[in-house]
Amino acid sequence: MGTPTTPRTPLAVVRDHVADRSIRDLGLGLFLVALVVSGLFGGWAQARDATPGLTVGEPVGTAPVEITVVEAATSMDLGVWGFGPTDGRYVVVVADIRTENDTSIPALQLRDIMRLRDLSGIAPVGVSPDRAPEDIPARLVVAADGTPLQDLGPGMTYRTWFVWQQQPGAPEPEQITVETYSMTWRRSNVDDTMRWFDPSVTARGDVPVTMTLTAAAP
Repeated sequence: MGTPTTPRTPLAVVRDHVADRSIRDLGLGLFLVALVVSGLFGGWAQARDATPGLTVGEPVGTAPVEITVVEAATSMDLGVWGFGPTDGRYVVVVADIRTENDTSIPALQLRDIMRLRDLSGIAPVGVSPDRAPEDIPARLVVAADGTPLQDLGPGMTYRTWFVWQQQPGAPEPEQITVETYSMTWRRSNVDDTMRWFDPSVTARGDVPVTMTLTAAAP
């Protein structure tokens, strides 16, 4: 007659199971659990959308400028040099930009402080046609006189048109998703000069699109 066995508790079963598993197996198991939990509760979606919100009229602190989005509009003719009648349309974000930087910031680098997200039919004006739509920079225009924005000097504020161009046939947007970006002041890996590089998103928000542009300086 055999010796009676003591019933095993659930804790003992789990302990023995874990002891028979390698670190790799346990890591995979924890990953799968995290995947299921994230899917159930939207954890990864929340992390993806953790970018601070952008609100019209409220300044966003970015490096090297502060950006305040004023409005957005579309037009088939901006009435200024280089932005005459077009078969498509111009999509314009009006924003005040200001810097307290010690030195002037070239307009070419300011093109990287704002992007549009999920707008169809953006024309790759002045850039490679292979660029993804969300990587196409705006052209910058001084709202007060319609001239191209040049350097932004210390302590200066410019009301600026950030202008993109939509191709003919692209649907006219009722609102657009605007992203602002900060950059890092560092040495170039190419020519060893100090410039602003590495744009990273600082804020994102939906802006209603109107048919009227604000042209006056702030």
